[in-house]
Amino acid sequence: MIIKRILCKVKEGQQAAFSQHQQEWQPIRKVEGFLGQLGGWLGCQRTINSLCLLILGK
Repeated sequence: MIIKRILCKVKEGQQAAFSQHQQEWQPIRKVEGFLGQLGGWLGCQRTINSLCLLILGK
């Protein structure tokens, strides 16, 4: 199994655009060996600009 962890920061005010662009990765669900992706924003409500993604594959 392959586990990939991605930590990144998004410029203030760009969180919604980043989330929207993440949806463009949906077609990867059909790739053989792809098991899933999960993630979420890190930090308190007023300063959410960092996130962590986990991508699982085999």
